[in-house]
Amino acid sequence: MLNWFNNFQLEKISFFLGFLSATIVWFVFSKIKSWIPEIRTAIQRYYRKIRIQQTSGVLISINNDAYSRAQANHIGNQLFFLDQILIEPMFLVQTNIIQDDEKRSFESEITNSVPYIPEFPFISRNFNVPRISITQAIQKSANIVVCGMSGSGKTVALAHLASCLARNDARCGVKSGKIPLYINVHELDISVQTDQTAFEVFTKFLSKKLPSSLIPKLSNFLHNEFIDNNIILIIDGLDELHPKEFDHYVDFIIKTKNEFSDLQMIVTSSTLYFGRLLELDFTPLFLSSWSNDQIKIFYTKWHQLWNKEILKENTSNIEKTNNSLVFNWISTNLRPLSPLEYTLYIWGALSGDLSGNCIVDFLQSYVKRLLPDKDLLELTQSCAVICLENGKCAVNALDSKNEAFSKIIPSGLFQQTSNGKYVFNHIEIVAYIASLFEIENPQRTNIPDLSWSVSYSYYGYLSTKSPEFDGEQSWINKDSPAFPFNLLQISHWLKLSNQNSIWKSNYIKQLVKIIQNVKMSQPIRIRAIGGLVLSNDSSLPSFFRQLLSQNDDLYRQLALFAISCANRDETFTNEIISLSQKSTYPLQKYVSLALSTYDHESSIHELARVLLSGEEKVRQLIAECLAFKSTTGEEILKEAVTMEDIVVRRSAIYGLVKLNNLWALQTLRNLVIQDSQWVIRNAATQALEFLESENPDIPERKAPIFDNNWILEFAGKHNLGISDSHSSLPILLTALQSENQKDQSIAILLSIQVANLELIEKMEEIASSSKDQELLNQILITLFLLNKSHLSESGEVKTHKYF
Repeated sequence: MLNWFNNFQLEKISFFLGFLSATIVWFVFSKIKSWIPEIRTAIQRYYRKIRIQQTSGVLISINNDAYSRAQANHIGNQLFFLDQILIEPMFLVQTNIIQDDEKRSFESEITNSVPYIPEFPFISRNFNVPRISITQAIQKSANIVVCGMSGSGKTVALAHLASCLARNDARCGVKSGKIPLYINVHELDISVQTDQTAFEVFTKFLSKKLPSSLIPKLSNFLHNEFIDNNIILIIDGLDELHPKEFDHYVDFIIKTKNEFSDLQMIVTSSTLYFGRLLELDFTPLFLSSWSNDQIKIFYTKWHQLWNKEILKENTSNIEKTNNSLVFNWISTNLRPLSPLEYTLYIWGALSGDLSGNCIVDFLQSYVKRLLPDKDLLELTQSCAVICLENGKCAVNALDSKNEAFSKIIPSGLFQQTSNGKYVFNHIEIVAYIASLFEIENPQRTNIPDLSWSVSYSYYGYLSTKSPEFDGEQSWINKDSPAFPFNLLQISHWLKLSNQNSIWKSNYIKQLVKIIQNVKMSQPIRIRAIGGLVLSNDSSLPSFFRQLLSQNDDLYRQLALFAISCANRDETFTNEIISLSQKSTYPLQKYVSLALSTYDHESSIHELARVLLSGEEKVRQLIAECLAFKSTTGEEILKEAVTMEDIVVRRSAIYGLVKLNNLWALQTLRNLVIQDSQWVIRNAATQALEFLESENPDIPERKAPIFDNNWILEFAGKHNLGISDSHSSLPILLTALQSENQKDQSIAILLSIQVANLELIEKMEEIASSSKDQELLNQILITLFLLNKSHLSESGEVKTHKYF
């Protein structure tokens, strides 16, 4: 054995060749191993490219169909395409209280001053509060429920999203290339066969939309796109459904989520009923009301298109002159209305058949324009009443064989669906026409509760015609004095008519009583004065002046909020300027907010004065307001960043952050390098970092409550276990009892996903003792959402003792 070791030797060339070969093989293998994911991705891309080429006809047809339907999905579709008259829908967003404090270095001073009130979005319509577009909202794959009152633009928001996705618009960001599965609930056949899968429902829906030559490829195409998570499901019309039917479709959404867990869904809901959507981890986003500038832009678009496409060249100069005079008159109407109401208003004014200046007049002109024949109008009234009594917005074609009904279809009041139904073109139209029938034929209808948008609007229109109307009282009686949600909700009826009535006078008195009650929380009082603004009553200016004359700054705040969101009244300008010159912080903030809603030269000069000499927080707020004033505001900010006063320059940086355009970004970069003061260079650096980071206002996809990161972290700190949604209850209760206000706020926010009576009672207890207005407002929002979220087996909305 030893001899063998002694005689053992390696053949040098073979050894080195073997060693070199093994090293090369091992090196290549290690590299290939690291390249495997990239190779796999490249193969998948190649395979997907081939697959897309083979089914490109299906993809193009789906996108074209979605785009064409979306462009026609608005009340004025008989005249213009959606993109021609579109004011891009924006959503109010709440400050992300869960994010780290260091990420909130450029928190808006306007946001700190103006409360987030989603159920009264018009209160902040003229302020530069945080807003996001629908294309921004989808970036982090959140399931979204688009919320708003009837006519607020929910359908237009979804149509705009479908259009952007279909044409692969750059605004879609990381969602570019996704396929919009754009569906109206009235075209879904989910009740025919309850055992059919969601995939089968979608395939059946699309098969009615595509050319017959593409049908054989459709099922395989959809299957592959669902597997690749390359589809965004957009379901419109849920807000039109009666709560019972709404819940039926929510069951279908649950089925869809079970089949395609990663599928992103965008749906709609009224603010009257959310069903189980919030418990299913949908994020509610509330549409923002239009600002004065947006209303003017909308009027201008209509006026220009009317001259170009309706009047055309064969119109006389006199008619065009008269049309311009009409436009100048209507441009003064900047009341807080809905997009639907602005549309009916400008359409009626330009058509020359507008019968008055209130909403029922807009609707009357619209209906008469489309249905001038009295007999056809009576038949339409009968259809509307049938819809109301049946709790539906659709008329079955089999029930509409009357020859006269076929004469109604060309009017545009009905839209025919692919499954044979005839649906009213808007639920406000159903409600208004049904109210005409009830007035002529009293005591003939069986009305559902006010949790359905149609019956809610129906009662509103009925209240404008009946001097002894008292239908609201049973609804209001369900309220708690501390949480008058139903009382405030019906304030939208005030804007429907200018006529005085007993119920209207009594209702306004109830709102005034809340406003004057110093024991009532300020968030409730702000909502009450918002409701008062909707009435457009001729006595409002006197009442606002009375509030401004009070020594209590809270009364003055209420008046300033009301003046800012009401139809612009130039007579207030001098009074607000005078108040600005003698007010101190924090009232100065609200005075400056109100001044920023005026374009008068004197109001701009006063804002500039305070920017140069006011408290720093007020200066920051003014800079943010100036960023909302287009050309004038940008010019002032350009001058402000060059001034010697460090506080002015630092305040101007907050305006640049809000402006966030090419000039603002370049100016910030210049300040980082060129400014002589370290404080300004540091502030500009932080501003750039803030703008280059992810937008904190974009909602993230919600995890189930028991998988929420904050819940898990909080449970770990307090040695609490969690396994499912039920076990999250003690964690949320513990957080609500915490002395840490941030923990309380987050627990209140997350309670929306749990909807438990113990949590509700605990929040009410906190509201009764807390003086923190921000916390109280968050409780009000959560209780409001929970109040509109449940339906019992009997069909009644489940209510707590305070609801």
